[in-house]
Amino acid sequence: MLDSVVAERTHSQPQLATELQSLVLGFAGVVKVAAATFKGALLRAAGTRSLFGVALACSLGLLPGAAWLGERRLPAGEDRCTLGQACCSNAASGAPIFRLAQFLSLVGAASACGIFLIDDVWWGPPAVAAPAVLLICAACWHYEGHVSPTLARASIFTFLSGALQPQLIVLFKFYKETDDNCSPAEPIPGLHPLPCFSSEFVGMLDLGAEIAFLLGLVVYAEVFSGLSYRSIYYALQSLLVVVNLLDLFWVSRLNLAAGLPDALFALGAELMQPLIDDMLRIPLFALIARESPRECAGTTFAINMGLIWLGRNIGGFFGMGLLAALGGVEPPAFENIRVLVLVRSLTRALPLLLIPHLLPPGAPTDAGPATPSVSLAASDIALAETGRERRGDVDDGAGACSAGEGGGGNGASSDPSRGGVEDGSQGGYDMRPLAVPASENKE
Repeated sequence: MLDSVVAERTHSQPQLATELQSLVLGFAGVVKVAAATFKGALLRAAGTRSLFGVALACSLGLLPGAAWLGERRLPAGEDRCTLGQACCSNAASGAPIFRLAQFLSLVGAASACGIFLIDDVWWGPPAVAAPAVLLICAACWHYEGHVSPTLARASIFTFLSGALQPQLIVLFKFYKETDDNCSPAEPIPGLHPLPCFSSEFVGMLDLGAEIAFLLGLVVYAEVFSGLSYRSIYYALQSLLVVVNLLDLFWVSRLNLAAGLPDALFALGAELMQPLIDDMLRIPLFALIARESPRECAGTTFAINMGLIWLGRNIGGFFGMGLLAALGGVEPPAFENIRVLVLVRSLTRALPLLLIPHLLPPGAPTDAGPATPSVSLAASDIALAETGRERRGDVDDGAGACSAGEGGGGNGASSDPSRGGVEDGSQGGYDMRPLAVPASENKE
């Protein structure tokens, strides 16, 4: 909900898109630091139930703050835009977005069910993931392309960035303190001794990662915020590849031969990699918030948040196939772990190939939209509003369901004498600029 509000606010101040995203993420980081600091002590002092109790209390504490979000009330007598209306009528300006949300839900559910049916063979998870990738990318372009080609490309990039990088937890098993890791029956030369990090040390890594994220926001604001989208992603994604390649040095145990402690490399796996992943989201969130259509900005932003996790799930399916093809890579022997880490590190470079094709050449600090051709550009909205004022039109509460000025079912004005047209649709969707209510401009 908070992300949706930020997406709406971005339309009035597009040049502050990065600052708005950094502000929200920064406050979230402060809360995470506090949680990481006290959750261990709370667990030891009061048990597991105390953590659930604190989580419930914090959730209830959000309700009073929700009153400050500045929700706008619908005019009296106006019907709410329902999901069914938006999906059954092509004239509804938000129809493509709502249809995309439904389609992604179906693909996600079908993929999860498919994994359970054919996960007993190594090629099963990739066989489910591959068609899901094609379907999701095609759906994003088909539905969001009617609204904004730049938004469609950004959504595809959001999804593919996670889907093309296998998600694995092998490194956690590699450095975790267990009996098999720390006291193997037959130590393997060149691999053992393993790091054997205690739970307390892993908890400190989590705390360090949250603190590093707050510092990373400052670095991003000072160093990266003025760069173009493509430059930011080229720099950060390349750095992510290098940090992942350091894990290959670690799992080969070459650090011990060089006299470097395991704790130093744990900072790369548990601190630097999550930090870079989080920093990569800031410009992408800013771009999506700027390109989201006004009448369904919250839904559009929520869809792209979902695409992040859907992409990670698909990446997890590819990771399952990779693990199975390499024989499992299980403790304490961790056979083929070097090959696994090398392949995973190289896949981190795949998003670099997508940057020139899916990200716009502009910068997050630009005052206007990322591309001037977007149907919902600020200039188009201003022209539409000016035309309404000159004709003497008043805000009749068309709402999010209709892009037409009269709020009719076909997206066109029902009265030609008011300056409307009989049919303003293109390709089944109403592609005319949306008129923003005057009350919203005053805000």
